[in-house]
Amino acid sequence: MIKALIRATQSQCSRWPNILVKPGTKWTERCRHCICVGDTGLSECSEPQCAIPYKPYQEDMCLKWSTDGCCCVEFGCYQHGKWYRDGELFPLFQDDACIQCKCKQGWGNLSCFFIPCDRPQCSDYAFEEGKCCPVCLNGPNCKVPPLNIGEENSITNTGDVKYIKLEETKMIIIGHPRFSWSCTCRKAGMDAECSRQSRLV
Repeated sequence: MIKALIRATQSQCSRWPNILVKPGTKWTERCRHCICVGDTGLSECSEPQCAIPYKPYQEDMCLKWSTDGCCCVEFGCYQHGKWYRDGELFPLFQDDACIQCKCKQGWGNLSCFFIPCDRPQCSDYAFEEGKCCPVCLNGPNCKVPPLNIGEENSITNTGDVKYIKLEETKMIIIGHPRFSWSCTCRKAGMDAECSRQSRLV
């Protein structure tokens, strides 16, 4: 055991959790034995020899104690009614899967981050409960390729139409006053088949 001095006020000592005690008061926190010394406001504690020094707040984040029950040897995080082991990910908020946290020595070294989402490869995507990123409800769509009008500076973009659902045909009007394109998705995950058509102007 090692001894530690903890100062509170001049005439009283502070014990976990923020309780003031009078000089001469003794108390035990697991294997940690403390006494409030005189009128100094100092607590003198005999500490168990632990790889990670024992603190009373560890009671709420320890998954496994040492054989003698004095030291925490495995920490965890308790969130949303469930224990997560050291290194595991869990959602910070129960209704928001986009903010994930990593349990590190309990809550002492918690790190949280936003989950980045790629653009969905479809037009009929949706957000499902418990998932952060949108999912394609009917699998991947066809991507609309760059459209060639056969003239100088002929490659155009496709405006707001980026994907077409399987077996769907869309008319795309952009980039040229006399032409439009009819694009059909024949095979999911492939480029749509597009043909140029004349427009009445």
